[in-house]
Amino acid sequence: MRVQATIGGKPKWQIRLIDAGDSPWGGQSFVAHFGLGDAAVVDTLRIEWTSGIVQELHNVSAKQILTVTEPAKLEVTGTRQFRIRSWLRMAFEVQRSSDLLDWQPAATVTNLGCSLEFTDPDGMPCAARFSRAVMK
Repeated sequence: MRVQATIGGKPKWQIRLIDAGDSPWGGQSFVAHFGLGDAAVVDTLRIEWTSGIVQELHNVSAKQILTVTEPAKLEVTGTRQFRIRSWLRMAFEVQRSSDLLDWQPAATVTNLGCSLEFTDPDGMPCAARFSRAVMK
């Protein structure tokens, strides 16, 4: 996890490694503390998850405890199929678009295991089709 904030009039980066260690419970806290001095906001909060997902938040208010959940990972497994890897019992609205501007709901799904498989029920051929999963 990295934060960039303007402290004492100068932009500064800080980094914190959060690691469970050799066991599922680890010996570390999963709370990252940053010394932000006179900074009222964090300009950039960058989280590099072990899954490879990179999540950035911008203009985050200082002096708060922020809980961040790893976003779902969408993996294409076929022409009309994909897998969503996420935390257990997370619900998603699967949406489709042909132009990346207008999104239409296709289904609502819930992860009941380590991942869930989804097949687009619309079998019609399309020149361009895009899918996304939006957490509910």
